[in-house]
Amino acid sequence: EKIEDSLFNDMKSLREISLTGNEIYYLDKEATKNLTSLETFKLDKNKFGLINLRIENLEKVDVLNMNNNYIKVLKSFTFKNTKKIGLLDLTFNNMIDIEYNAFYSLE
Repeated sequence: EKIEDSLFNDMKSLREISLTGNEIYYLDKEATKNLTSLETFKLDKNKFGLINLRIENLEKVDVLNMNNNYIKVLKSFTFKNTKKIGLLDLTFNNMIDIEYNAFYSLE
């Protein structure tokens, strides 16, 4: 399944999204641009091969759950402009590489 860029356009006040177990392999990085109130984002048990989110737009996210996917590499600056995430769950992804500065700017 794919999630295109316009899915969450009119959901600025949404605080929690759970897309657990939906066989999603692609989430357009622009899909999260208006989710400025989002606090919990659950994308676990899907088929993501990489984190392709505009995390910098998710200023209020405290929980980001992406466990049980197919993420093998965490790219540099994945969390660029993100100040704080209380819980980041990437367990059970068969991670083989975490690039330098992947967590850049996280406190």
